[in-house]
Amino acid sequence: MTPAAVDFLLQPHLPEIDSAPVLNRLVNMHFVRREAGRYYLHPVDHDYAFDKTPTDSHLPVEEGPGERSEFTQRNLLTSAADYFAQARKPRAEWKKLEDLSAQLA
Repeated sequence: MTPAAVDFLLQPHLPEIDSAPVLNRLVNMHFVRREAGRYYLHPVDHDYAFDKTPTDSHLPVEEGPGERSEFTQRNLLTSAADYFAQARKPRAEWKKLEDLSAQLA
């Protein structure tokens, strides 16, 4: 993910977040990897972190559209989908494969 995507996901929980310096520090500590301006976890670390994120099974149903204040797997995935939907180019502008990078991410 790009730092902008991380910021988008964490904005409801940490409004003043600037993840770029933190991500760079995690890269230097070998907790996170960086390739072509995108950051990612090793698949084992990713699975572990995701499993430690609460599921929605113990929470009440959302109160209304756009309200995702709980830090849960479903809310994070929904917010990520919202980010990539906003980041994608309109269909009329698709000319080459890299124009679809948001959809592929």
